[in-house]
Amino acid sequence: MRYIFFLWIMLSCPTLLLAQKILHGHTYAFRTGLLAASKQSTPFFLHTNQFGLMPTQPGIAYLSAGISKDYDSLLTLKRKLKPFNYGYGINVHANMGKTNQILLPEAYLKLRFKHLEFYGGRRKEIQGLTDSTLSSGAYVWSGNALPVPKLQISTPNWVGWGPYKRLSYKAGLSHGWFGTQGIIENYYLHQKWLYLKISDKKQKLQLMGGINHQTQWGGYSEELKKVGGPFPPTLNGYLAPNPLYSYQFILLPFLQKLIGIDPTKVPGFDGGLAIGNQLGSIDLSAIINQNWQFYHQKPFDFARSLVNFNNIEDGIYGIAWKSKQPKTILQHVVGEFIYTKSQGLYRFGKYRMSNSGEYDDYFSHGQYQSWTYKNRIMGTPFILTDDTRRVVNNRVKAFYIAIDGQYNSLNFMIKALHSSNYGRYSSPVDVASSSFLLAVQYPLPYQLNLSLQISQDIGGLFKNATGFHISFTKSLIL
Repeated sequence: MRYIFFLWIMLSCPTLLLAQKILHGHTYAFRTGLLAASKQSTPFFLHTNQFGLMPTQPGIAYLSAGISKDYDSLLTLKRKLKPFNYGYGINVHANMGKTNQILLPEAYLKLRFKHLEFYGGRRKEIQGLTDSTLSSGAYVWSGNALPVPKLQISTPNWVGWGPYKRLSYKAGLSHGWFGTQGIIENYYLHQKWLYLKISDKKQKLQLMGGINHQTQWGGYSEELKKVGGPFPPTLNGYLAPNPLYSYQFILLPFLQKLIGIDPTKVPGFDGGLAIGNQLGSIDLSAIINQNWQFYHQKPFDFARSLVNFNNIEDGIYGIAWKSKQPKTILQHVVGEFIYTKSQGLYRFGKYRMSNSGEYDDYFSHGQYQSWTYKNRIMGTPFILTDDTRRVVNNRVKAFYIAIDGQYNSLNFMIKALHSSNYGRYSSPVDVASSSFLLAVQYPLPYQLNLSLQISQDIGGLFKNATGFHISFTKSLIL
């Protein structure tokens, strides 16, 4: 602890950093803090959607430091987009105490050519049409887990068509590496997405919709190699022994129904369903008067559920409001209803036989176990796993609200959650839980910021616990 305190005294002295202008035009970010709780588990709001940096076991001190260079001004003096630019970033985070870790949440190089961006490495991201700051978490890619290293090409901003740019799009494609997780070694991540937006000339009404598609695929497993039967999960231990052959059915999933699968190149387990663990969400959103947003993220594990609307009830339903007055106390309010209880087996309370008796067992999979990275769910944190990475709770009904505001120099945030949890169809439970968070942030001398968070869990899902998180941050652009 004395080491962290001494280091922060050094960082709080501007002359030490201002003298180091070797890398001019960069952002330097430093953070240190303490995380503690009354029980042996960190309260829900203090560890979820933190990009895997805050451990579930409290009693730690941490230190993080980063440097980044963003793109230069994207526009020339004539208001034309510069054709090429680059940026990069690296961030190191260390936890010390009951959990000892050195993590690398960000390390990337990015290149921009006109509207296209290419990057390689790890970078903090969320995916989907949602409120990006106060949401409980986007359904499929929420920022709950450590970022997966990947190569990605995308249009990070909306790209307009036509003289008034009333129709625009946002799209991307990426390939990532999970490494070895659980029983599978060296498997891959595939992502792609396409969103469209229609707006009026003054942007008073913006209608958006699109889809994202995610896949865990490939890899090798000694444990699954031992499993035989008419639909074996591997071919001699390999889940995709011919990666390029398998990739075409991941890039274009409907090809599997049009041209069929070569059983000598694809395991029998995948041949009848889909190669790898494929999932995603269909997103809809409307922004009205530039400060009201309505959004819905509809999950899918089976493409048939999209066609037949088997799980039409499920999804995240959200509404967000932002103040147009910069000095009002209330600045931002978000409310969400999260429902994943149907999964296509029950619709509006009635049993419905669909998908040949199968249902959308969200984030769970027979080969890859779960939609996790480094033991963290990558999507909505309401879906839970056990220590073996097996999903134990994916049928949820939850109500969530978040409020962000300010009073003089004090910024504050309030979050509240109540959830009813039903486990899985194969292992049902009925447990209610509530979580609360109060956070305040206050500026200090020497460009420091103090943040204090107090959180509590109540109910049967999590251990009744009260915790706090105190941190100091410093950011400089030199």
